[in-house]
Amino acid sequence: MSLRSLGRLGVAALVIAGALGIAAAPALAADVDLSLSVTGTTIAQSNFGKHLTIDLVNRGTTKPAKASLILDTSEVDASKASVTYDGPGCTSAGKIRTCPLSETSIPGPGATKHFWVQVDLVPNTSQGSAGKITASIKADGDATTANDITTVELKVGSRGPDIKVYADDVTARAENGAITPDPVVPGKITTLPVFVSNEGVKTAQGIKVSIKLPEHAVFVMDKLFDGCFLSADRRTVDCAMSQYNLRPRLVTDSVPTGWSIDLYFDVQVATDAVGPILRGGVVSAGYISPDYGDVDSTDDSDTFVVMVAGPAGTASPSPSASASASPSATSASASPSATSASPSASPSRSASASVTPAASGRGGGGLAITGPTGMVTGGTGLALVMVGTALVVATRRRRADIEH
Repeated sequence: MSLRSLGRLGVAALVIAGALGIAAAPALAADVDLSLSVTGTTIAQSNFGKHLTIDLVNRGTTKPAKASLILDTSEVDASKASVTYDGPGCTSAGKIRTCPLSETSIPGPGATKHFWVQVDLVPNTSQGSAGKITASIKADGDATTANDITTVELKVGSRGPDIKVYADDVTARAENGAITPDPVVPGKITTLPVFVSNEGVKTAQGIKVSIKLPEHAVFVMDKLFDGCFLSADRRTVDCAMSQYNLRPRLVTDSVPTGWSIDLYFDVQVATDAVGPILRGGVVSAGYISPDYGDVDSTDDSDTFVVMVAGPAGTASPSPSASASASPSATSASASPSATSASPSASPSRSASASVTPAASGRGGGGLAITGPTGMVTGGTGLALVMVGTALVVATRRRRADIEH
C-alpha cells in the first residue's frame, strides 16, 4: 500500500509586532510540534542484529513543510555493535547522520510514522551495554524542542524470541480493497493492518495478539482466526494462535522467510464519530512458548489512531502511557474461514493473514497463508529487493521511510 500523506500544512497568521505587542512566533510554535521516541533497543545475544524503532508523532495542529531525522552514533561501542540508517539525501558529519524526510514521511496532526534503524552485532558479543544512540528531529517552525531528542542505551540481552509488533494508523479503504491515505468516512468499513515479527534467536511457537480499538470504532469480521475471541462490544479482539510459528530472522537467509506475519482486520467507524482523529487504539503481541520472557519487551506493543473525515471536533482522549491490551479471551470465538491473504472489499468480511518478505524492517519473508487455518505453501509472497541495508518498501506498506 502507498505511504500516507494525511498531514495538513498549517498557515500561521502574520502578526505585525506594533502597538499590540504581539509576536508571530508563539502562534507558529503552537501549531508545529513533532516528537520522537525509540524502542526495541535490546538485541538477543548471538543474533546478527535487529531493527530498533523510531516513532515520530505529530502532536501539533499542522504538518511542517520540512523535517529531518538525525542520528548520532558517536557513543555506540564499535567493538560490540554498529548502526546503519540510509536513504537518498542523507549526509554524514562524523558519526552524525542527517536524513531529510519526504512529504509523505512526515506525519500529519495526530498521526505517527515509524522508522526502522538496523543495529548489527559483532559476532560473539557478550551481554551488556553496547553504548548509546541519540535520535532527534528537526522541523520547520517547531519551537517545542524538549521532545525533539532522545538518547537510549543499546543492550545485548539474553538468547530467546524477540517479538516486535506494529500497527498502521487506520485510514480509508478503496472499493478495490486498497488502503488509501484518506480519512475514513463515518459509517464506512476499512482495514487495520497489524504486523508481528520475531527478531530473536529462538522460534516463537504460537502467536498472541490483542487489539483494542478507539471508541466509535468496532470490528466487523464475520469470521476470525482460530484462537481469536471478540468482546461483546466488538472493540477488543484477543488471539492465541498456535497455528502460527515465527522462526528467527537469520543473516544467512538470501530471502528471509517465516519470521513475520501480517494480519488484517475489518473495522467500521461509527456514523456519529467526530473527526479528525479517534485516539486510543492499542495492539500488543507475544508468543505461547517457550515459557521464558521476551528478550525486549519495549517493542511488544504499539498504539494507533483512526483518521476520520468530517467536521473537526473534540477527539477521543489520548491513551495513558501505561495503556496495554493483554491477551484475555472475553467472548466466544467466531469460526474461521478467511479466503484472502490481503485486504478485501468483499461482502464476506473475514480476518486474513499472510507471511511475507521483509520490507525495510517491516514484513517478514515468507509464504502466503490463504486463511487463518491455511498451511504455508510454496511461493515468495511480496517482492523483496535488498541492496546492502536499504530495502524497497512494498507498495501496500504505509510505514514511513526516507525520501523515495
